[in-house]
Amino acid sequence: MDYNYSTYGASMGAFGIIYLAIIVLMIASLWKIFVKAGKPGWAAIIPIYNLVVLCEIVGKPLWWIVLMLIPCVNIVIGIWLTNLLVASVQNHRPQETN
Repeated sequence: MDYNYSTYGASMGAFGIIYLAIIVLMIASLWKIFVKAGKPGWAAIIPIYNLVVLCEIVGKPLWWIVLMLIPCVNIVIGIWLTNLLVASVQNHRPQETN
């Protein structure tokens, strides 16, 4: 049998481009959040250190990083940290005057 792999390669190439775009968006977002929180922006690209900085920003203990390494628990803790991050960013937003 003769298989045509050209469509497979094209779809994997498109998937790769979308995947890289999402990664770049995530890094840029974390970088901007870290800079606004007074932390170094380059911390967004260091795998475990960005969790350390994230825990410092939201005010949680560093042992939460261990929870991020446990399968299924990391989903709950990730959602929780994201919620706390949004709350801390909203608390530090300058008040608008009318």
